[in-house]
Amino acid sequence: MAANRIGARSWGPFRSAGEAVLAGASILALAHMIATMVTGGYTLSLGLARLSGKSVLTPAIVGSISAAGWIWVRSLRAGPSPAGRAAAVFFLCVAAFILNRDVAISGDVVPATYLPLAVVAHGALDLNGFPFLYENGLVHSMTNYGGRVFSSYPLGAPLAALPFYVPAGVGRGVPGGFVLELGKAAAAALAAASAAVFYLLLSRMTSARVSGLATGAYALGTSTLSSSAQMLWQHAPAQLFIVLGMWVLFRADADPRRAWLAGIPFGLAVACRPTNVLVFAVFGVYAVWRHGPGALAYMLGIVPPILLTLGYNFAYYGVWNATIGGYNRGMMEGFVTPFFEGLAGLTVSPGRGLLVYSPVLAFSLAGFVLAWRRRAPLAIAAGLAAGAVLGLHAKWDGWWGGVCFGPRLLSDALPLLSLLLVPALEWIERGGGPRAILRIWFGVLLGISVWIHAMGACIPNRWDGAHFSHGNLAEDARELWKVKDGPLVTYASDLFRPVPESAAFAGTLVLAAVAFAVLLRGTRSAAPATDVVRIGG
Repeated sequence: MAANRIGARSWGPFRSAGEAVLAGASILALAHMIATMVTGGYTLSLGLARLSGKSVLTPAIVGSISAAGWIWVRSLRAGPSPAGRAAAVFFLCVAAFILNRDVAISGDVVPATYLPLAVVAHGALDLNGFPFLYENGLVHSMTNYGGRVFSSYPLGAPLAALPFYVPAGVGRGVPGGFVLELGKAAAAALAAASAAVFYLLLSRMTSARVSGLATGAYALGTSTLSSSAQMLWQHAPAQLFIVLGMWVLFRADADPRRAWLAGIPFGLAVACRPTNVLVFAVFGVYAVWRHGPGALAYMLGIVPPILLTLGYNFAYYGVWNATIGGYNRGMMEGFVTPFFEGLAGLTVSPGRGLLVYSPVLAFSLAGFVLAWRRRAPLAIAAGLAAGAVLGLHAKWDGWWGGVCFGPRLLSDALPLLSLLLVPALEWIERGGGPRAILRIWFGVLLGISVWIHAMGACIPNRWDGAHFSHGNLAEDARELWKVKDGPLVTYASDLFRPVPESAAFAGTLVLAAVAFAVLLRGTRSAAPATDVVRIGG
């Protein structure tokens, strides 16, 4: 005990030299990253040494890994806690999401990537401060109205990313490459935050082991890794808000007066991606059915995003365009795909099938059946909301989501589908014999899912560029059903080339393995006292 007291006095708030080193490394990396953002890149001479900041991703990776190690070492003193696991997994996920250092950009994410900087640096909600973005013509995600260039998409995603741009906005100028890095870092942090909150939600529902497996599958075995976290799509913030909404509704079981608050995060999910109005509606029905008329105030949660949208459209597009603004005026005319054709494409096609790219989610189907049989209302609501998202996009004529990896358009349903893994895993964990075989199958499918999405995150997307042509996607959709010449075969063949992307892929798998180790260390497969199947059931 005396030795412990001496060690504590020697290292101040730290109990070991290793802990102090990890804490120092994370703090220095954060300071280096902020200095790089504020200055737009710097070089500092320190006698014979020179300190240079040219990228925000490198210190973000180093700082995230160091912070995860620091948090985990601290948590080992009293045993891993849900909060400690969640915090460590947040940082490990951030590192895994940006380890590829790829700052490629899609036309869909250009406005969301630059608008936060326009707000903090120019105090504007238009893109006129970045004329190089449209000097060769407007891309489909931009619209020109009254001589000003605006985003064609909602403001939810760029406003959610705003805090990550503040240091750069108050600085002396940001090179173009930094903006792309900021967008990637913001997307990765938002996606990682959704995984951390998801784990905290599940840790109150079920055993630590089931929580860890379901969270790992959600964060690393789905499009959360390969799409949501790679660029500032609308998906990462929407996923975070959907998880927060489910968290509030679950906590409302203990205090029904909280139920109406869930409308706020679900409403923010609509502000990010209007198609999430279906998710908002399903959980609204759940809130009122579960918690009574007092939960009708839930509906107020959608008022702020509606007012924001109407106010924005009225201010910048005029009174006659207040309802539609710049948001894809032909959207309602696009739901013309035969339902079962789109459904098959989104679920089992080799090019975009959810069960092909994330086969571990096959257990979500079993989870929904179990939840339905046992009348678990929150899990049932999650399944119905996920089905609504799937059905809506199955009807859209661009169900494949354009140039992307896997079923990107279903990203918003991933927290819902991952929640449904819980009843399936609980059922498997409770029994031996045949259920032990199912545990093995779950592990195999989980490993395959992580492998696939690590490929998608790290290997350049040359397949879509070769098989899709602008304006002719409907005819080329048949390419998504090819197996031998499909995306996964192309990506896998690229893995064996001695290129930096292969090293990033290996590193991503290593970080994924560490994240699973953090999530599962010290957990048991014993059945919990209460679980998602029984709570409220």
